Formats: sequence, structure tokens, C-alpha cells
Amino acid sequence: NITASEDAMRKAIDEAVNGIEPFTVMYKNVEYSSEWSKTLYIQFLQSRQLTQIYKSLQDSFKDIGEYSFDP
Repeated sequence: NITASEDAMRKAIDEAVNGIEPFTVMYKNVEYSSEWSKTLYIQFLQSRQLTQIYKSLQDSFKDIGEYSFDP
């Protein structure tokens, strides 16, 4: 769980995407629960842009623990 304020999260996201041009995200896999009203899970292929955003957010929220990036 992230316990940062909404403003802190918005600032971290703004900083993470600053300077990144729009890009296409390709999907690797789509899964879903058997109940129609439940979770849809989309796994994306890694890209330079997603990795850059992830690293920036990881720096901003380094106190929340380790997370293995697998978009």
C-alpha cells in the first residue's frame, strides 16, 4: 500500500512522465476472472519508456519496498 498523499502521488507521476513523448504500449497477455464484474489483467511488453517511468516512480516511492517490474 502507498500511504503518500494524492498530491504527492500526482507530483511523482508528473515528474515520471515529464519529457517522455507519447508512445504505443503493446500487450503481452490478457487475463480476467470468471466473474464478469471482476478483475481484468493486462500484461504489457517492456519498453524503454515504461522502464523509465517505473524507475522514476520507484525513486519517488522507494520507502514502500521492493517491486519487480513486469509490466
